[in-house]
Amino acid sequence: MEVETTESRFVKALTNLPAMVTDEVANAGKRTYKYLSLSTLLKTIRPVFFDQGLALVQTTEMKGEFTMTVNTVVVDARSNQRIDLGEYMVKVSNDPQAVGSAVTYARRYALYAALGIFPDKDDDGSYPHQQVQAQQAQRGNISSEEFNALKQLAAVSGTNLLKAASEVLGRQITRGSELNHSDVEPISQRLGELAQK
Repeated sequence: MEVETTESRFVKALTNLPAMVTDEVANAGKRTYKYLSLSTLLKTIRPVFFDQGLALVQTTEMKGEFTMTVNTVVVDARSNQRIDLGEYMVKVSNDPQAVGSAVTYARRYALYAALGIFPDKDDDGSYPHQQVQAQQAQRGNISSEEFNALKQLAAVSGTNLLKAASEVLGRQITRGSELNHSDVEPISQRLGELAQK
């Protein structure tokens, strides 16, 4: 009988994560956008990791007078092993509220990148946006959200995304528009492996 390792249970947790949708609206000047809130994200992923005997922990660490990192770690309750999923840099200012917002943002996007999460839009959207998404789907191109999440994961793992994509796919990738939906999973998996090293 094969003994389950921390890494194998981590992979099992990743494969059991449900699809997630955006649930909050932010105003950015003249435009608004939807996003998946940190609280909803944590409520969704924590039980899946708990079922595998794993916990997700995020801490902050000052790296200088004006910089800190958000560090994301998986802790195995059975073996006390840790899997470091990377760090996300945050600029520190004299405004505590702005720093708190930046840390929350960093925690959310660090989890997106480390876990390969691509929240779907849960809105009626604008018709032109829907047309673009439909055209991308027909061509099989990844969405800008998927590409941005891959870029974040590459940054966490300290890897050049296009180089890693070329190696995984066995073809030269020079732009994000050359990637298809079916490419996302193997690239995410490879970047996740690199982030653990």
